[in-house]
Amino acid sequence: MASPRLDGRLNFAMMSDEEVVACAREGNPGAVEYLLAKYRHMVEGKARSYYLTGADRDDVIQEGMIGLFKAIRDYRTDRLRQFRGFAELCVTRQIITAVKTATRQKHGPLNEYISLHHPVLDWDGEGTLIEYIADERVEDPAASMMDRRNAVVLREQVAGALSDLEVRVLQRYLEGKTYREISRELQCHTKCIDNALQRVKRKVGLLLLQDGAAAAARLGLALQRRSKLAAPTADRAVVVARQRRRSDTSAPKETS
Repeated sequence: MASPRLDGRLNFAMMSDEEVVACAREGNPGAVEYLLAKYRHMVEGKARSYYLTGADRDDVIQEGMIGLFKAIRDYRTDRLRQFRGFAELCVTRQIITAVKTATRQKHGPLNEYISLHHPVLDWDGEGTLIEYIADERVEDPAASMMDRRNAVVLREQVAGALSDLEVRVLQRYLEGKTYREISRELQCHTKCIDNALQRVKRKVGLLLLQDGAAAAARLGLALQRRSKLAAPTADRAVVVARQRRRSDTSAPKETS
């Protein structure tokens, strides 16, 4: 009978799997590497029968190798006589657990995401989804100019609607002065100051309501025109990206 030792080292090829597992359990790293390499073909064969959502075949094989490592760690000779059957069971269970975990609803957004930097319109990678989505943080020059113009018009309307006393009271109130300070400067009672501010609030409120209705109508038309221009391009980019992702994930699975 050939010796299980070669040049003073263990010759794992001359040993049974159970003996190699015993060496691995004793802390021999070479025994672990030998078993992982020997049974990798078995793991790859089982991985062909499963599909892991959001992952590729290498990820399924990696899960199977984790199951094989657990088999080496947990194998007991008093329960099973042969290591191979236990290894196949551990590999299959590990892959099935990974598949079930990936199909849970809480992992749906991660598995079905679309990368903003993934090419969607051009196969050469120049057209990415992020290039077709409008950036809301960028200020629209036309809208900014309209806001400044509306602010000027509103100030003119407010100034024309208020009396001289109301204008002076409002100016000092906006400067952060108290009723008592304003009354001393304008030489009038604090009640008069309060009444003037109440009238200012009513007049400004009416002006804002009138101006707001007109502004809302203008804004609605502007947004409608902008959405008609931007939506087709962005929607088409999203649809193309989803179609490409479905075509990648719906490839026929290999069977052992």
